[in-house]
Amino acid sequence: MRTKDTFPLFANGVEYSVEADMDGVVTFISLTYQANDPSLWPTITQNPEPGITANIVMRSPSLERAQETIRTAEGVLSFFGLEQIAWGNPEEVYLPETEEEKRKLSVYSMAHSAKKVTILETEPISFDIIGRTLLRADNVSDYEIPLAFFRKGKNDTYENRHIEACLDFLFMLETLFANGKFKTSQVITEYTSSKPLLDAIYSVTENKDLPKIALHRGHSHHKRLSEKYLTRSPTQIAKSFVELRGVLHHHSLKDKNRWHPERHDDFLADALFLEYVCFRVGFDLFSNEVFSKESETEFLDNYKAAKNSGAHT
Repeated sequence: MRTKDTFPLFANGVEYSVEADMDGVVTFISLTYQANDPSLWPTITQNPEPGITANIVMRSPSLERAQETIRTAEGVLSFFGLEQIAWGNPEEVYLPETEEEKRKLSVYSMAHSAKKVTILETEPISFDIIGRTLLRADNVSDYEIPLAFFRKGKNDTYENRHIEACLDFLFMLETLFANGKFKTSQVITEYTSSKPLLDAIYSVTENKDLPKIALHRGHSHHKRLSEKYLTRSPTQIAKSFVELRGVLHHHSLKDKNRWHPERHDDFLADALFLEYVCFRVGFDLFSNEVFSKESETEFLDNYKAAKNSGAHT
């Protein structure tokens, strides 16, 4: 988005500032609120646990309100060509107005960001997996679509598009286990009577690493994962998948609990659990072919032929 001749704006006790570079490209939008209650200021305490120097607590009293304002403005400005505002990666800055406030403040700023892993930071895949996959791909082509849903779900999760990830994973399960049914009661019956799906769900609830992953992303995600999935039976969870599908396929301004298309973190725990279930289900679709004795023999024959001809690198 480009503009020119920006200046500070004031309304309802909030100062709005829009920064643009020499070409008029908007680079930063800041909202300034009063934070007169010291109990809401950030704090830093020394952590007794080894390996962690200190514990920083950002209470962020106005962050949610600011993000809601920016999301609304983002929606309006999209009509005028705006693509997006990075409201999910805010920088919080506390500006003391007196020397006393300066002494009381332990932390002045905190930036929220996520670093993506580059391709060179990933572990290489053994070529026999790539080769055996290519040699056997035609034999599992019936599952091209559900596997595509899984791939899209993984990509959306990586990009923190957890709502889209949930939909991708839910479509994968519907493709495999709904047997063409679409009414809620019918799909619930299909899901809760599917042994492969219930077995996959059970195996994920027994995964000890999953709660740690959710906790790493935040206590609220760990709590949602535990309450909604890890403490329930596979049958209850299978039913909840259908209910989640219904929630994400309907919307109303009259519904106070309606989901927000930009609040992806609200569905992080759902996407995480669904990803693990779909991984278990999806792996079973191709493993018997890709990792069969026949595929191993075929791959080794190709290896020997390539080595003998000098094509092996």
